[in-house]
Amino acid sequence: MQLNNDRLKATAVQLLMAKPTRAALAWSAASPITPYPDVEEELAACEGVAAFADKAPLASLGDACLMFRAEHRLPRLAVEYNVSAAEPARKLAARRLLLHDILHVLLEFDADWPGELGVFSFVAAQGYCPQFERLARRLGQIYMTTAPWLRDALGKAEYRGRQLAMRAPRLLTMPIEQEWRTSLSALQIQLKLKRERPLRAIDWRTPALPAIRAA
Repeated sequence: MQLNNDRLKATAVQLLMAKPTRAALAWSAASPITPYPDVEEELAACEGVAAFADKAPLASLGDACLMFRAEHRLPRLAVEYNVSAAEPARKLAARRLLLHDILHVLLEFDADWPGELGVFSFVAAQGYCPQFERLARRLGQIYMTTAPWLRDALGKAEYRGRQLAMRAPRLLTMPIEQEWRTSLSALQIQLKLKRERPLRAIDWRTPALPAIRAA
C-alpha cells in the first residue's frame, strides 16, 4: 500500500531524517495494512481532513503538541492534510502517521526508544489491524536487542502503553485533531488516559500479550 498524498510522503521522509527514533513511524506508514471490519466501519465516519493550527491556548492539546515538536526539533506539520480515501487502509495509515505526536502527548511518552515503543504498543493493543501488533512486537525485539541497557525502560513503556489502550477508546478512529484547543489534562481524563489512583504494580517482564486477530 502506498500513501497517495504527496504531503504525507514528504512528512514520512522528514520524520525518518529528523531522528533515528522516527524510522519506526516511517516504516509503519509505508507498510501494507488490513484494518479489521469493525475498524473499517469506524473509519468511515472519520473526517477526510485533519487540520492543525499553528497556535493554541496555553496548556491545551495543541499547545503541548507544538511544544513537543519544538523540544525535539521535529518538522512542523502542515496546517491541513486531506486524508480522505475510498480505501480504509489508506485512511488508517494516514491517521496513524498524522496523529503520532498527538499520541505521544496524550499518553505522556517521550520521543526516545522507550517512548516510541510505548506509543506503538498502545496502538497495537487498540486492535486496528494485525500488522500494527506484529510491528510493535518486532520493534520491541529490535530495541531490546540493539540497546539491552534500556531493557527495563522498554519493558515498562510497552506494558504501560498496553494498559492504557485497554481502558481508552480507539483514538485513531476518533476526531482527536478537533480537540486541538481543548485542555490537555481534561482531555486525558475524558479519554480515560488519566485517573486519580496509579496503575497497580505488576511485573512487566512476563506480560500476557493478546493473540493477533485474523484480518
